[in-house]
Amino acid sequence: MTGIWTVILAAGSASRFGSPKALATWNNGQTLLERAINSAPQVENIVVVTGAHHEAISASLSETQYVLNNNWEAGMGSSIAYGIKHVFQNKGDMALIVPVDQPFITRSYLQEIAAQCGNENRCILTLDHEIIGPPAAVPKHYFNQLFSLKSEGLKVALRDYGLCEGRNILRDIDTPQDLERFSQTSNRDGI
Repeated sequence: MTGIWTVILAAGSASRFGSPKALATWNNGQTLLERAINSAPQVENIVVVTGAHHEAISASLSETQYVLNNNWEAGMGSSIAYGIKHVFQNKGDMALIVPVDQPFITRSYLQEIAAQCGNENRCILTLDHEIIGPPAAVPKHYFNQLFSLKSEGLKVALRDYGLCEGRNILRDIDTPQDLERFSQTSNRDGI
């Protein structure tokens, strides 16, 4: 499938983290944002959704496209809506929804959910130890359903979706302690 876009969600305030999480340093000197960008299957089709820390995050992007979610306080759903609108305007066939604070997402995993999405012709969310959420793959015939998302997430908006098992992928970094703990896990596991 051509026209696969990666939508990186980086609009939140990161109040528990204390600074923009997207710019926090992960292993090997990459920021979480750089790690998310490097996980994208098609590097030319990436859009970062900014919000609370727009100036700092957009200044760190040299060639990557971004959109400002002026309504970021409404929740992750509003950022998904902004990203999906950008993909739609650029005639994308599929959107891969990637939260910036999940550093265990890999390019191979995103390719896997994109392939499953193409085969099943429906949205695919990640199942990780009984938790369901993004990263997700959304085919274009679902885009209209997501244009008006606010606080609700994909599970609520879609109701019909497939699942892809992603072991230990849904580990969010919410605090500096999470960053330290997951970095150590990552080093030990060679990720």
